[in-house]
Amino acid sequence: MVRLRIHIVVACFGILGSALVNCMSECYNPKTGDPQVCIPPFVNAAFGKVVEATNTCGQGGKKEQYCLQTGVTGVNKSCHYCYERDSSQRHDAFLLTDINDERRPTWWQSQTMLFDVQHPAKVNLTLELGKAFDITYVRLKFHSSRPESFTIYKKTCSECDWVPYQFYSGTCYSTYGLDNKDVITVDDEKKALCTEDYSDISPLTGGNVAFSTLEGRPSAYNFDNSIVLQEWVTAVAIRISLNRINTFGDEVFSDSKVLKSYYYAISDFAVGGRCKCNGHASECIVSDTGTIVCVCEHNTMGDDCQLCEPLYNDVPWRRGGDGSAHECQKCDCNGLSDKCVFDPDLYRNSGHGGRCVECHENTAGVHCELCLPNHYREASSNGCVACGCSITGSVKEQCDANGVCTCKPGVGGDKCDQCLPGFFGLSEAGCSMCQCSAYGTEAGTVCDPVSGDCVCKLNVEGTQCDRCKPGTMNLQYDNPYGCTACFCYGHSSICEVAGGYTVTQITSSFDGGEENWRGVDARGTEQASLSWSGDGKIGLSGLYFSAPAKYLGEQRYSYNQFLEFVLSVDSDTGSVLEDADGSGVDILLKSAPRYGHDLIIEGDQYRVSLSLNDQNNPAPSSSAQVYRYRLHEAAGFRPRLSAFQFQKMLNDIKSIRIRAIGETGWTHLHSVQLDSAELGGNGPHADWIEYCQVDGYLDGFAESCAPGYTRAPANGGKYSPCVPCECNGHGTECHPETGVCVCLENTAGDHCEICMVGYYKKNERCVPCPCPNEIACAPTDDGNVKCLSCPDGHYGNHCEFCMDGWFGDPLGLGACQRCSCNGNIDPNSIMNCDRITGECLKCIYNTTGVRCERCLDGYYGQPVTDDPAQRCRACECFPLGSHAGVQCDRVTGQCSCLPNVVGKHCDQCQDGYWDIKSGSGCQACGCNSVGATTGKCDQDGGQCDCLPGVTGQRCDHCMDNYFNLSRDGCTFCECSPVGSSNLQCNEDGRCVCKDGVLGMKCDQCQENYYDISSGCIECPPCYGLVQDAVNTHRGELDRLSRMVNTIGDRPVNGGDDFVQKLYALNRTLVELNKKANDLTDKRNDLNEKVNEVNDRIRELVVKVATVENNVDSCASRVEEANHTSTETKKLMDKIDDTLETAKEKLDKAMDYIIKAKEIALESLSKENNMTKLADEADALADQHEQESESIVSTAQKALDTSNKALSSIQDAITTLNDLIDTFDDMTENRLPNANALRDELTKLSGDVLDKTAESKANATDLLTEAQKLAASMPSYNTEELDIEASNIIARASKLVPDINDLNDEYMDGHLQLQANIDRAETLLGMADAMQDTTDMLTAQAHSARETAKDAVEKGDAAYQSLLDIQKSLEAFYDQIEDNRQKATEAMEGADDINATIASANAKTAEAQAALGSARKTAQQARGKAQNAQSIAEDIQTRAAEIRADADDSYGTINDVSNTVNDLAGEVRATKAVLDDAAAKTDANADAVDEATADAANAKSKATNAEQKVNDVLAKLRQLLLDLDNLPELNEDDIAELERELQSLIDEVEDAEVQSSIDALQIAVDSQAATLENYDREMELLRADVENLRQIDATLPVGCFSDEAPVEQP
Repeated sequence: MVRLRIHIVVACFGILGSALVNCMSECYNPKTGDPQVCIPPFVNAAFGKVVEATNTCGQGGKKEQYCLQTGVTGVNKSCHYCYERDSSQRHDAFLLTDINDERRPTWWQSQTMLFDVQHPAKVNLTLELGKAFDITYVRLKFHSSRPESFTIYKKTCSECDWVPYQFYSGTCYSTYGLDNKDVITVDDEKKALCTEDYSDISPLTGGNVAFSTLEGRPSAYNFDNSIVLQEWVTAVAIRISLNRINTFGDEVFSDSKVLKSYYYAISDFAVGGRCKCNGHASECIVSDTGTIVCVCEHNTMGDDCQLCEPLYNDVPWRRGGDGSAHECQKCDCNGLSDKCVFDPDLYRNSGHGGRCVECHENTAGVHCELCLPNHYREASSNGCVACGCSITGSVKEQCDANGVCTCKPGVGGDKCDQCLPGFFGLSEAGCSMCQCSAYGTEAGTVCDPVSGDCVCKLNVEGTQCDRCKPGTMNLQYDNPYGCTACFCYGHSSICEVAGGYTVTQITSSFDGGEENWRGVDARGTEQASLSWSGDGKIGLSGLYFSAPAKYLGEQRYSYNQFLEFVLSVDSDTGSVLEDADGSGVDILLKSAPRYGHDLIIEGDQYRVSLSLNDQNNPAPSSSAQVYRYRLHEAAGFRPRLSAFQFQKMLNDIKSIRIRAIGETGWTHLHSVQLDSAELGGNGPHADWIEYCQVDGYLDGFAESCAPGYTRAPANGGKYSPCVPCECNGHGTECHPETGVCVCLENTAGDHCEICMVGYYKKNERCVPCPCPNEIACAPTDDGNVKCLSCPDGHYGNHCEFCMDGWFGDPLGLGACQRCSCNGNIDPNSIMNCDRITGECLKCIYNTTGVRCERCLDGYYGQPVTDDPAQRCRACECFPLGSHAGVQCDRVTGQCSCLPNVVGKHCDQCQDGYWDIKSGSGCQACGCNSVGATTGKCDQDGGQCDCLPGVTGQRCDHCMDNYFNLSRDGCTFCECSPVGSSNLQCNEDGRCVCKDGVLGMKCDQCQENYYDISSGCIECPPCYGLVQDAVNTHRGELDRLSRMVNTIGDRPVNGGDDFVQKLYALNRTLVELNKKANDLTDKRNDLNEKVNEVNDRIRELVVKVATVENNVDSCASRVEEANHTSTETKKLMDKIDDTLETAKEKLDKAMDYIIKAKEIALESLSKENNMTKLADEADALADQHEQESESIVSTAQKALDTSNKALSSIQDAITTLNDLIDTFDDMTENRLPNANALRDELTKLSGDVLDKTAESKANATDLLTEAQKLAASMPSYNTEELDIEASNIIARASKLVPDINDLNDEYMDGHLQLQANIDRAETLLGMADAMQDTTDMLTAQAHSARETAKDAVEKGDAAYQSLLDIQKSLEAFYDQIEDNRQKATEAMEGADDINATIASANAKTAEAQAALGSARKTAQQARGKAQNAQSIAEDIQTRAAEIRADADDSYGTINDVSNTVNDLAGEVRATKAVLDDAAAKTDANADAVDEATADAANAKSKATNAEQKVNDVLAKLRQLLLDLDNLPELNEDDIAELERELQSLIDEVEDAEVQSSIDALQIAVDSQAATLENYDREMELLRADVENLRQIDATLPVGCFSDEAPVEQP
């Protein structure tokens, strides 16, 4: 407990990172107003401050290379540059104390070991804190490996020496002469230790070093009373001295790359602590002088609140802490002193040590309660006034109660200090008569009372005081100084009265308002606007009335005149007072304390002041009184100025301020008047205005120089003397202030001492220079003239030549101009151009021309450019592909190509051409348009790229064993190798069959032939007769075929058999037609579905357009759009598959057509009939119907896929809308500066949607083509089917390039989309960084609020815990009573249960006996037996409930036991607190002992109660065990349970838990007064614990050593 408290007092200094932890923000209790200890918040004192480094890399404008240390020998190191002029490579010391961002680290870095920064050289980092701080820890985070040796120093004060805080070294003794095993003792707690911790080279980067100022210091447990440790943690500056770099030892080989890998680098320098205010301030601020000072409370003062205020020394100053604020107490000086000193003897004797000093108003005594000796207390003011009795003229120095002294004979006056009027020579015999001029003698005297000399007024002299002193004028009777001092701006001491000036006044009556008077402080800073009494009043303290502009500026006419005002004070709360006549209006100011500067006048560089009652003015009162002040240097103004200084001040008044002088109430300013003079006017003559007449000055006041004179020094102002102008005989007039002459005769200079520019001196005259542009010149030793500063490009004595690189004719055509060769010359060469014409002579970079403005022949490019890659370069035309002797284009470099040759260098044939090596151009490939894949061929051999089965250089014929050259290539003949003569077929695909073989592929035997596998063996001759018959029938079939072909042109007659066959064929055709119509209907249905798909796609387009108009941002959901694009791509793939399927089906249709042709052909060679042909056609129709249905199914799948795409995009729309709302909320509430980012993301989302819409359109086009393919299925007519199939194949072929183009466009869009995604992710990262900063600040604010909230909640719960203990025990007793009642009820029910069971058994026996004769009775018995069983189960359930209640009781007992233990713990904690309090004060020893005894008694009782409860707990457990093992319930068992339960209740009652609680409550009440004093400290400790937790949570991993964690309580 004690250890925790001490660490918290030391460590609760404030802020870590940016999480504010305010331990106590106020210095006074908000409830009682009592002073309490307050401390400023804990801060990182280093944050944002400048660190001075003695060594930094990359300084002096030079890049320095350094290499990253890998720790592995032989591995190439990654090297970088340090350069102060590049922000990305800059590593200055200010980066030590900036924001430490792990994602974007910054660091300070020294030079490498290559620059000799290794031991014994050292690098110092010095941090000036600007004020004393109480330091808790110093933390360094190294970007390099940690040093082998370094030291932390501190300064206790700015004048103090550096003191070591801690040494870190792997070689403590050899480096610092210290033992690394040394320990700190209580006798030497300011010792700095040396440790080997943190001195290893690992890790190579990111290593932390944390130093705790109090760790291991014995008196840290009593920090508030340890002056040594309080000074130990105090620092105004921290220095890190880096002494030795950690290395792997490989630096000994002096490898530069190795040396570059060793350096010092630190990424963060943190100093945790509090502004040192000694417990008397809760915050520090930056003062007006720019220094950090405490905002002192508790009547303390000083930068660190280390002193009591002057009037608050009644008790000795002490540092706030140890539970007391130690507020400075005010001395009792009866309001007659502003200062007291602490007197230890007085404090020991009276308990108050404040001895008042510098008592005001002639008072004395410890409390200014007495009058000084030879003073008396004036009755009217009750103040002490000096007696002032003359030693010579009075009998004694002490006066009577009225202040009248007892005079010697012949001496007059209350003070016996003067002769009677008309006498002098004060002595025992009296005074002698004297004669003095009344004009020049001081008022009230005639002559000197000692010598008899007349006492002249200040500015009067002479024996009779009858003439003015030199430098004064106008002797007047009413002038208290006799004569008025001359001013004349200090240029003359002779003056006289000026004529024409009359008396006037500057006045303020306040009849209509405040008349621009203001309320200011002592320095003249405006604090409040005055309120006119008719409108209100001012309620402020310590202010002045400040005069408006009409009283300021040049007011020397008021010299020796009066400033007069009417003033009153009000001693109440500030009510408005009226004038004596009941009228008039006043201005109100809250009264200010009196310090003697009541009237302040500032002017020029002077400032004088008077007290309000100076010059015999009255003391302030509630009545309006006139205050009149003569404005004269001898009128009592402080400091005393000379006459000239005083008039100089009046000549430029900056401010006149009148103090609000009332002690407690308001001060009223009624009117103001300042005497002055004006030229002319109707008032009396103002005879104090001077007239000066001095040589060199204008008559009047001698403030301006006369013509021919100027100030010395120049611009010296009105107070500088005027001297004759100095123009060296070349002028008579000059400026009266600067002295610059008006020069004549071509001269120049302030004093006409030089010739004008373009002239030179010849024979004492200035004549023009023989130079161009009127430039300056100078004569040479040989008598010639040399021009100075020739124009650019000129040289020569008279600038008559052009320099190299310039051209022109300075003496003829014109000035020299720089040669212009468009940068195509060598600047280091000479004679690059002609000096007369400017023609370029040495063009380089393959250029030519007068200005090197074009490329040489055989070269092309940009001759005028700064890009070397674009300059003139060789054409490089291919000789076999270009025209001989023809140059390439000078700009583009395009060569002149032969026919059909292309390329910039004419080095390749254009598409569809080849044979460039012929030298006469390229010849056409001539690729067959049907058999070649493209029109291109091999550039060298001319071979075209053929389709499958096609051959020939031009792909113009089929390969062997192939036929039917088409756009799909040639078809494989597939001739049977057994039945065909060879494998090559005819152009119609029919193979050449062997004898006895027939069929398209020669795969069938003719009639009367068999066994195709053997090449068809002829049947025996008996089948010849059949063959003859077949031939006959074949002739008939041929005739029938011709008849069928002409059946529509003319009627045909035939036999019945033919008619029947014809009718059968007709029926077959009708059925085929019907099926064709059905297929047409299905095709129409398919078209309708396709139209529905198109409509839905159009709706989708509209919705996507709506999304495009509404989306503001989709940065974080770009991936969803990418997913949608992926789905679209899948859709395109499906459509491609659909097209492929359609193509396959068309191919099958072609096969069916061919098969139909084959059947027709076979019908000519085989004996067949029309019925078989119709059956084949019917089968073919069924097959087409199935294929059509398959196409419809495929189209339906495409529709379904489109619907899925629609659903996916609609989901994307919903997601985007949600994202819009979320992002808008973030931008409006949390990221107000992210609008630009949102607009950028909106633009990106629009681009994404455009690409999505484009992909959708492509998919729609492909789907449409699929629908067209489905709709264009051929009819059952084989010829139409053939034609339609050919058309579809052609159209499909045409679609292939479109599909390829669409795919290319899609890939381009996809790439652009991916680029946009990357950009959006970058912008999103920026938004995330801004969000992280906002989240961090929000978390910090929330953490601070939660910390304060937890402190309040924990404080409220402190006392409530005791009440909860009592409630828990009472609830326990109630639960025991309830359980006992339930057990009793259960036991009472057991009798009924036993009776029921017995009855059931009896009836069961009866039922068994009567089983043979009474089935109904048996059923009733069985029912009752079941009822009994149910009752038994019910009692078992109730028994389980009883056991559950007992378990609850057991849990409650455990809770009670735990509560009792907690209570005992709190009692022990209370005892520890009381013991600590007993050690601190002897006065409370008896009370503490009594409280401790009470607490021990309470603990003993609690222990007894706990023991008894444990006994009850054991018996309850046994009871539960018995319940578990109880086989059945009987009356004896139930009775035994009841007795045991009652016994337990009795034992619980015997435990006297309630009495123990009552005893504890009494002990708590007896300690209430003491605990109340510690409540606030407990609150502080809890807040400190939370603060330490937060500090621990925010410190980086590895910040603490294993042996002694920093600030571990």
